[in-house]
Amino acid sequence: MFPRLCETFKELVPEIYFGGDEIPPYQTSGLPDSNSLDDIVSVIRSVGCGSNSCGYIDACRIFYHLDDSGHFQIDRSKEFIFLGDFDPDTKTYHPSSFALLQFLQDPCRRVLFVNREWAIYIEKTPQTYALCAELDWVWEDIEASQLAMEAVDIGTYRNKVLALLMKTFENQKNGDSSEMWEFWETFRFLLMKERLKLKVRQIDGVGG
Repeated sequence: MFPRLCETFKELVPEIYFGGDEIPPYQTSGLPDSNSLDDIVSVIRSVGCGSNSCGYIDACRIFYHLDDSGHFQIDRSKEFIFLGDFDPDTKTYHPSSFALLQFLQDPCRRVLFVNREWAIYIEKTPQTYALCAELDWVWEDIEASQLAMEAVDIGTYRNKVLALLMKTFENQKNGDSSEMWEFWETFRFLLMKERLKLKVRQIDGVGG
């Protein structure tokens, strides 16, 4: 997580992740005793008969909301969160760069992205946390944060924010940066593993 950024909104958690509104009641489902990632993926696919879902996972249950509006709201202060996107009309490649940026910034340590064909598990490592502590300072840099906020405000360009942040950081630290950040959908597995030091596992399907 970004320590200083999280400090600024810790008193607003978890409502901040729901637009400041009251959190709707969770539905729950049990998990098999094995509690393996494969079994968790199967349960996420089964809840709501394939409806979009999101929430968090504890030791023996998942807590979730169903939402087919495509507007996912997740309490990202929980340790292990998930997003199940089963809309056949969407062409989103998870994780998007913006979703990955949120994961880096927020307290959650593990995330599972699930669709009908594959699932991606991502976990922060100690190296990731060390990197996030450095990125936190870059995020608060006046010039970088102004550019980032401008990009976020324009929804079409919000997926450019991670590229902006990382290229700013790499330029400050190394004097140059990788152009791969501009092509997230092509290089996201490489960038997550090699540059962001994340543990990444593709549960099924091709890639990773």
